[in-house]
Amino acid sequence: MTLEELWRQKSDQELELAARQIAEYREEAQQVIRDELKRRKLPEPKVFTRTVVQRNPELLGNCLERLRLDGFASEHPARWIIGIPLALLFGLLLLASATHSIGNLIWGVALVGGSFWSIYRAINYQNCYLLLYEKGVVYEQPNQRQSAYYDELQIWQDIKRVSVNFFPSRTSYWYTIQFPSGDRLDTIQKIIGEKLQEMMTQYQLPQMLELYNQGYTITMGSVYLDKKKIIINGESLNWSDVSHLDVIKGKLCVYKVGGRFPAVRILISEIPNVYVLLNLLKHLGY
Repeated sequence: MTLEELWRQKSDQELELAARQIAEYREEAQQVIRDELKRRKLPEPKVFTRTVVQRNPELLGNCLERLRLDGFASEHPARWIIGIPLALLFGLLLLASATHSIGNLIWGVALVGGSFWSIYRAINYQNCYLLLYEKGVVYEQPNQRQSAYYDELQIWQDIKRVSVNFFPSRTSYWYTIQFPSGDRLDTIQKIIGEKLQEMMTQYQLPQMLELYNQGYTITMGSVYLDKKKIIINGESLNWSDVSHLDVIKGKLCVYKVGGRFPAVRILISEIPNVYVLLNLLKHLGY
């Protein structure tokens, strides 16, 4: 199948979406997309390209807060003081008695490995800080610093039910930050993630509303929306058919008018800057 034949099979919505993100395609594909638009007599949609400004900590405004990245030890001190030593001791006992038991060997390795990983993580983050400024954030390590404006950051939220070192299961909230360079900062604890999301929303939501009102397509991972429709994982729904959206058990669910069950759903953890998206949808009345 040729490139021309491939794009002739696409729907008008898929073609429009590709045209709005045309810079992501190779030159040959860009020309084919433009030719297909002309063949169908469709207007070429606006393409939004944001100019990335130079990131300079001195231009981020005043420092509002300095937060240390030691989530496990600071948020759950009892588990750190009691749970980790007990898990390590029990793991060593299992390893000592693992001569004739594969099960004891597996559990012993898992407990000892998990305990040492927790200790390593606590030491590794001991001197790492996240500095929240008026206009952006700085990730500070002993030998380097990385900064970004709030409208350049992406953040993912992960919600899980977990059990730690034989303690009862609980709901765990962790965040992953991605800087414009592509570098990621994982396992950010809940209190820092929530503060960061609030600051990012203050800067990103007005920009998104402006783009939406101008007719641009808002793109957040595999979620796309404009004035006419919302597309999630390739499934398109016109806003006229949507009654409301809801977050249920860690999933964003879209309901059709008169529908009892979600027509489309996607995990919250798969959507970058989901807090900004939810506030946008709330602002639009959904």
